[in-house]
Amino acid sequence: MSFSSRITLYVASGSYEADIIRCVVALKDVDCHIIEVTDPARQMARLRQLTGVTTLPALVDREVILTRFDIIIEYLEDRYPAPSLMPMTPSARANCRMSLHRMETELYPAIQRIGEGDRSEVGVITDTLSALGHLLSGGKFFCSDSLSIGDVTLGVLLYRAMAVGLNLRSNRSLCSYYSRLLENPALSNTLSQHRTAA
Repeated sequence: MSFSSRITLYVASGSYEADIIRCVVALKDVDCHIIEVTDPARQMARLRQLTGVTTLPALVDREVILTRFDIIIEYLEDRYPAPSLMPMTPSARANCRMSLHRMETELYPAIQRIGEGDRSEVGVITDTLSALGHLLSGGKFFCSDSLSIGDVTLGVLLYRAMAVGLNLRSNRSLCSYYSRLLENPALSNTLSQHRTAA
């Protein structure tokens, strides 16, 4: 394992973080090398030896070594500011971060459990996503007037929800929103090329 002059990103195979990072990189047209960790015992041992990193995702950019998904996303935003994926105002940024936190801590884990066969949360998650659909009915995007990291994260969430069999078709606002996201070639191509099972 060697590092190039490009940014190198290590992501857990099949993880939602990998999907989101790929989308961000595609939207920003970043020249980077994404390594999907499919053999954690061997690959993580080598990564730990070279960098001291013990968790995924991880970013290596010359002297910069980062872990933690949220920090990596903010680094990519700062390093490649165009197009911006953060809302413009402080209040919108704060609301976006709160929404991301809820998706990461509540919704993604629930969809993971559903994908593993625990269907007990299907009703709750479907209701939560339906409520989100109603919020989206008044605007084109989720957390901002333009495409943001909130949309990327919610788009990947919807993609993975459908992949585990959740029926979202009854919510027209949600379906319309998701269709609008897929009009962006970077998002649609990335999700179709890296089809994952939640």
